[in-house]
Amino acid sequence: VQCGELVGSLVPGGKRGDEQVKYTKDDGSSSTVPATEFERLGGRGSTRKWRQSLRYVGDDAVGSAESGVPVGRFLREIGAAWRDSVVGRAMEVSVPNDERFYAAEVTGYKADSGEHEIMYADGNRDWIYLCLQTTRWPDGVPPRLAPEAKPTAAQAGEGAVNPKRSSGGGKSKSKGTKGGRGLRFDPSQMARAEAPEPTQPTGPPRGEQAVEGSDGLRAYYTADNETLDEACANLKCDFRDVLAWSRPFVPGLTRHVKLKENTRLWLQEVEVGVEVPPPRREGGGVAEVRTPFVPPAPPTTEGDIAEAMAADSPNQIGEKRKAEGEAGDGD
Repeated sequence: VQCGELVGSLVPGGKRGDEQVKYTKDDGSSSTVPATEFERLGGRGSTRKWRQSLRYVGDDAVGSAESGVPVGRFLREIGAAWRDSVVGRAMEVSVPNDERFYAAEVTGYKADSGEHEIMYADGNRDWIYLCLQTTRWPDGVPPRLAPEAKPTAAQAGEGAVNPKRSSGGGKSKSKGTKGGRGLRFDPSQMARAEAPEPTQPTGPPRGEQAVEGSDGLRAYYTADNETLDEACANLKCDFRDVLAWSRPFVPGLTRHVKLKENTRLWLQEVEVGVEVPPPRREGGGVAEVRTPFVPPAPPTTEGDIAEAMAADSPNQIGEKRKAEGEAGDGD
């Protein structure tokens, strides 16, 4: 990224409001500062909009974002490469200064910024740029979607009202409005976010459908190691609905997590807090147990601080990796 004469790199791991930039100072030493401070050092501090002040100067182009565009636009284009196709997927995130990965689930997407919301196993949520994180995907790295089609000039101008009268000047007034402000805004005409790519069915459902209770609630009992995504594909229903209806009753449920036999999934909305019929079969639940997010405890004494600093030294980390058989930094 570049701001004025300064050139640096966004540091992985930053969450919203804590984005960092690493750059080289005049004396040759490197320094890592908040993105807002990098903006000030580049002479654009009065703007206070670092996503607009900083420019992307890398070689890679994503969508319509090429070298020279504002960083905010570049990050938005990268987020749009996945959009909400990853919502419901399990993932693992590495926390800065911590070699461990923590289980999380993608729970939301913001088209205007390109950010995704993730929820950790303990229920904490963060809005992050996935491209600025070190991640692992147990189900494989999601494929990038094709860029969204932009409306043509003819489509954009369709239905537009000519602001000028055919004879003479003056202001025109649109039909059915006051003050010549044009047609009223119709929320139904807003473009909806593209739905995630559906999983193709592999055959008839492996589990069993059922009708529960006197209210006739529709449910589905899974087969062993069946995922919610697989069940919904074979049932030809939207996994997002089933995930929202079933998650309050199945702790740890995600789109791709494997389930035990006889896990009950709801195929219609069930009001949370209202007593529901007991499951017809015993068992069920999530078959995979992921590592919960437990932030490392801060050192409390001088001895603990010295021990933590020694453990984080490059020599100690290298020895630890060799002992555990891990690859070195160059691999």
